[in-house]
Amino acid sequence: MAQHQADKSLEDTDKAGISQIKVGVVLIDRFNMMSLTTSLEPMRIANFLLLQSFYEWQYLSFENLEVTASNGMRINCQAVDESKYYDIIFVCGSWGCERETPQKIEGFLRKQARYGAMLCSFELGVYSLAKAGLLDGKQATTHWSYIAGLKEEFPDIDVCEQLFTQDKNIACCSGGIASLDFVLSLIEKHHGVHLVSEIIDQMMYHGRRPAQTPQRNTLGNANGKLHPDIKKVIELIQSNITEPPAIPDIAAHIGISQRQLERRCKDHMGCSIVQLSQILRLEHARTLLVSTSLSILDISVASGFNSVSHFSQAFRRYYQKKPSHYRKAWPEREPRPVWSGTFLSFNNQPNLYHTTTPVNPLDRKKFISPTIGSGNIKKPINVKPVNHTQAVKPAGKYLPPRG
Repeated sequence: MAQHQADKSLEDTDKAGISQIKVGVVLIDRFNMMSLTTSLEPMRIANFLLLQSFYEWQYLSFENLEVTASNGMRINCQAVDESKYYDIIFVCGSWGCERETPQKIEGFLRKQARYGAMLCSFELGVYSLAKAGLLDGKQATTHWSYIAGLKEEFPDIDVCEQLFTQDKNIACCSGGIASLDFVLSLIEKHHGVHLVSEIIDQMMYHGRRPAQTPQRNTLGNANGKLHPDIKKVIELIQSNITEPPAIPDIAAHIGISQRQLERRCKDHMGCSIVQLSQILRLEHARTLLVSTSLSILDISVASGFNSVSHFSQAFRRYYQKKPSHYRKAWPEREPRPVWSGTFLSFNNQPNLYHTTTPVNPLDRKKFISPTIGSGNIKKPINVKPVNHTQAVKPAGKYLPPRG
């Protein structure tokens, strides 16, 4: 490819015709192997079908020349050459990137951007772009389990939950199989839909999805995709997480009776609307605990709880740990992090309450302390608003619950 121009995007040069794309794949320790594999395989197959090495990539590292993925596999890398420029930069990072990234990566990314390289983050590699100031005012995404933390840490970024985003020469991908959808979209811009169709046939992947596709469809529902009404309930609660709406307001918003809404939630999710709301808020709080330095008080307010004591009590019942213990339980260099349960994942755990009989904790009255009055979710008491982005960072480093 010709020498980059600082104000020229990759898409503009595509239209003029190019002979090769050079990709620098920056690997950060504990990166997700699936994100890497699904991003490179479409390019490898494209080369095979084009009978030329149109896409050429190099593994790069700012730290060790042998980088270990979260599944233990190791990749030999080259040391980053600051004087070398690429057409595309992939930043592959997973848990740990929200706390720290290689010191030189931010300057490297800014320099590559000035010379017209396309910058693409995968999963938590988005933190490298964010810390470099390259996402301010732009739309971005990451794995759904870290979206809440990314929003709190970088309020100037338009964070959304979808497979991938692209704003000219800056792209963010949520990772996993979404990396395949994202790279297929890049190849289509270079070579058109016909080559992409052949790649899809080669990979036997016929479920290609557009960028705006939601990352989650089931939230633990064993029956498949969520019922449309339940999806609306979840979206409404999540968009008002700090002040959860009352049940009559939710029913009115959806356009069905309160009794019908309760029955539908019980049938499809195995819990009441009150319990569903609290689970969603606890999941939100858990994300903030492991991905931000916000205080327990700030997190309880940001998650829509009346008080720290109420928040701690509900959190302990759901996760079997106090919020402070949950946060401190993640040592700095945990080789294999443990996800201690996600939405409705406790349904068939017989030992959750130290019993020998399988129980559904959502059906137990003591599982959740409902903040309700006459069947309605009680809104939080008047609490002085907290600016979460200005919370004082405590000493110590914590790791998130993803592998």
